[in-house]
Amino acid sequence: MLTAVHGTDDARTVTVRVDDVRRRTEHSGTERGFAARVLAGAGHGHHVVFDTDHDRFRFRYRTRRDGCVSLVTASATSGFRGVFEPIDRVLVGWSASGGIRIGVEGTTVLETRPGVPVLMPTVGTFTVDAPAGTLQLVSIDRPLVDEARAGKPAGSHRLPQHGAEVESGALAELRHSVEVVAAAVADDDARARARFAAQTALVDAVLLAFGSPDAADADGPRLEMPSTVELAEAYLDGHCRAVLTLTDICGAVGVSPRTLQTSFMRQYGVSPMTFLQGMRLDRAHAALQSADRHDTSVGEVAQEWGFRHLGRFSGNYLRRFGEYPGETLRGATGRRAG
Repeated sequence: MLTAVHGTDDARTVTVRVDDVRRRTEHSGTERGFAARVLAGAGHGHHVVFDTDHDRFRFRYRTRRDGCVSLVTASATSGFRGVFEPIDRVLVGWSASGGIRIGVEGTTVLETRPGVPVLMPTVGTFTVDAPAGTLQLVSIDRPLVDEARAGKPAGSHRLPQHGAEVESGALAELRHSVEVVAAAVADDDARARARFAAQTALVDAVLLAFGSPDAADADGPRLEMPSTVELAEAYLDGHCRAVLTLTDICGAVGVSPRTLQTSFMRQYGVSPMTFLQGMRLDRAHAALQSADRHDTSVGEVAQEWGFRHLGRFSGNYLRRFGEYPGETLRGATGRRAG
């Protein structure tokens, strides 16, 4: 593993090369000009400018690249705008808070919603006007996308030329695929075949979410908006560890408590808070399955995923998974030992 660090007091770049195809890079600093150059260089951009409305500017840009796929996190205390080109790549992005305004050919504007992935324009140049906060990007080299599309029926899984919000029903699959790729990239011991399989599944999820038989003939971005439940799920997925109330979720999605309750009951048969509890239990279950009982306790995992009362956590866990959390933890340790 090779690590390179260079920079000044205001700007710092760290590059870690895991092997021939995996590389992790981080740029950070307090100088807007440096941040603008990083974004311009990464996105084939120009005229990138950060807002000056925040006195104490902070910036961090992290990439994890594995072969043809890069996962990018860009965080800044000020918003920015600029012009970019999708040269030889397909980009899917979303904001943690606030909406991204994407302009296509100076006439069409798509405004995203927090937590909802959007396909960036796939040809030509486009403008981006992003708020302060964190942006997540998945960058896929075009050859991998073309390879995934090869052999499919004519007109199937074609990418639209302009930005488009994710289609209804495909958000969960796309998010899961990103998580699998992220886990594989972070695991230095992951085998190349498994990593490539995860990346291929990610491309399929992108094509499923954004491709359609008539997409290539569309005059502009498809503005089919995600449902209330999809927006709430995206918000909960990113804030699962936080202490949340129904009011918090309603504020993030922009609907009334009655609307949110009705939407969840209609789709899942449970309230939003019950859905959130199930999501947290699933995360705790996964954490216990991969933990070591000598290094981790049930109480620590419960606290991490927002469960303050250990007895209630154990009871709810038992009803959902058919065993107590301590049994899962002991079983995980035994499986690794075997």
